[in-house]
Amino acid sequence: MTSETGRPAPAAVTAASAYTPRERKLILTFAIIGALIESMELNLLSFPLRDLAGSFAVTNQAVVGVITLQSIASIAGGFLFGWLADRRGRRLTYVAFTALYSISAVVGGFITDFGVFTASRAVAGLAMGGAFGVIFAMFAESWRSPKRGLMGSVLQGMFIAGTLITQLVLYITISLLGSDSGWRVGFVGIGVGCLLIAGTAAIWLPESKVWQAAGSAPARSAEGAARVPVDAALVRGGLFLTLCTTGVFAASYSYITFAPTFLREVAGASLTTSTLVLTVGTLLGIASYLVAGALSDRVGRRRATLGAC
Repeated sequence: MTSETGRPAPAAVTAASAYTPRERKLILTFAIIGALIESMELNLLSFPLRDLAGSFAVTNQAVVGVITLQSIASIAGGFLFGWLADRRGRRLTYVAFTALYSISAVVGGFITDFGVFTASRAVAGLAMGGAFGVIFAMFAESWRSPKRGLMGSVLQGMFIAGTLITQLVLYITISLLGSDSGWRVGFVGIGVGCLLIAGTAAIWLPESKVWQAAGSAPARSAEGAARVPVDAALVRGGLFLTLCTTGVFAASYSYITFAPTFLREVAGASLTTSTLVLTVGTLLGIASYLVAGALSDRVGRRRATLGAC
């Protein structure tokens, strides 16, 4: 292929050709770990909801309000860190949002004022909102297999796995140290662990060569850009999948957020029993994501989506 100047056009930079095996492994490893620890941080408030309410002498509903604010802040974070990732690169953005929500968790473990604690979780939500989009971009720009259904299911599986790790860490700390000290030590421990990941990524995470190539490509003028007709079927499909995704997340996040408190306060289950129930449910969730993702690569996205719904 030749360019408009008659010279041979440079080969396209793709996920299959851009990286050495070591670089690809590092990017995929940090992407998987990033999805895991982002979920750990996201669900810090859900498992110890009753313990948080007791420590700050507020109602459960007040803590739910903090969870809601954290979620709203994550919407803004998605736009902010998505923009930053396209401007400054995947690595810098990954390190930035990971460090920010990690520090928020560590600081939150020492806060005694509920208003200040709420503000710290809003900052954490802002940082966590940027994680999934950037991580998915890292995955897509380095995953060379055509089996993208499996790719998506691995990322979502890590989201559920992170929930499981948070539950187990907080179960241990609360069981050993009591309600107030337990969740605080859990916050600090998880925050420090995630902060170490941020520091490691700053040193070892390779930058996306696909992003670098896109940034160095000559910009096309509006006149020279080809007009792509709107595909009505594509628009309908996008709207349908958006509605499905909204429903799935509303259902799953409601379960993740409120199931621990329901089991302990309404069902009267002990901390040990509720943790066991949540663990079994979480493991089943991981398995279902992997099965659905692999199935979508075999029978198609539409059939797999309708079957899962």
